[in-house]
Amino acid sequence: MAGHEISRKYLSEAMQISGPSVTSLLNSLEKNGFIIRSSGLEDGRTMQIDLTEKASDVMKDTMDMLYEISDALLAGFSEGEKCIFLELLKRVYENVGQGSHI
Repeated sequence: MAGHEISRKYLSEAMQISGPSVTSLLNSLEKNGFIIRSSGLEDGRTMQIDLTEKASDVMKDTMDMLYEISDALLAGFSEGEKCIFLELLKRVYENVGQGSHI
């Protein structure tokens, strides 16, 4: 699976974790066969991260499981009810993002 050139700083900010934590996480993923890292082609400060087949298989299995759980949780709901439910969840998510407090 083709990866993207990405900086450790970008990952750190996107994941809201420290640079050393990103490095530790990537080391673990690489050691366990989920990613392959190489230097960025255009910028030596970036790295190329490629998912392995093992990682792709885990992602597929995880998505299959999530769809199965979602189907079970929403069984018996009409399409209209599902739409209303999703809209309400979006509003909850927006409230959390705005730092709403209870």
